[in-house]
Amino acid sequence: MIADEGNVYNVIDSLIVCKFSRGTYYDGTKDLAKYYTLATGIPITPEELIKDGERIENLARLFNIREGKGTREFDTLPWKIKNVPVPDEGPAKGVVVSEEEFQIGLDDYYL
Repeated sequence: MIADEGNVYNVIDSLIVCKFSRGTYYDGTKDLAKYYTLATGIPITPEELIKDGERIENLARLFNIREGKGTREFDTLPWKIKNVPVPDEGPAKGVVVSEEEFQIGLDDYYL
């Protein structure tokens, strides 16, 4: 799930679309592919767009490996995410990520 969301966010960042403009792209990658096609004139499918997001992630990982920062020990979360509960009233209210949960997530990510 994290890797898939990361790929979508790579696409959003590459398209320079605000991550916080909820409601702007109702069909997720389908709308993002439409925006890309409208802006560039180059047709692209949602699946191709997600594959591009995966390629971006792979290139970032390769860069980090080249720079000596590409191992699991460098995959961390900010202190706040692990120690300060989410204050909002949404479904994540009160959530913090324990070190154990984070390590399990990394195990899944590196499968």
